[in-house]
Amino acid sequence: MTKKLMVAGVFYIIWAAPVFADKDVVFSNCLLKVKGVTYIKGSCAGSLGSEGSFQIRNKLYNADIDPAAAEQANTALGSWDAQVDETNVHDDLGELTREGACWKNTRATVCAWK
Repeated sequence: MTKKLMVAGVFYIIWAAPVFADKDVVFSNCLLKVKGVTYIKGSCAGSLGSEGSFQIRNKLYNADIDPAAAEQANTALGSWDAQVDETNVHDDLGELTREGACWKNTRATVCAWK
């Protein structure tokens, strides 16, 4: 094996490791609403991470919820990809509060039901 291929293989393993850490799931119902506009509604794919974190996605949009990143109990930080077909969820949704299967604030609602 050439040195270039070995370096590429190691880089791929390091880069892909967080992706494989989450459990891929299909949710029966999802909702992503930002500023009154619905971007995801109905069944969707996603992943479940540690400490209650999860991601929902459809063919156009992604959203992440991360309770571990928030400072208070029953809250989470949210982010999404505000641009169609973007793969990075770097647009901030702010701190959201849990209400059943949903996380909400005045700007956004993110829900996922198995």
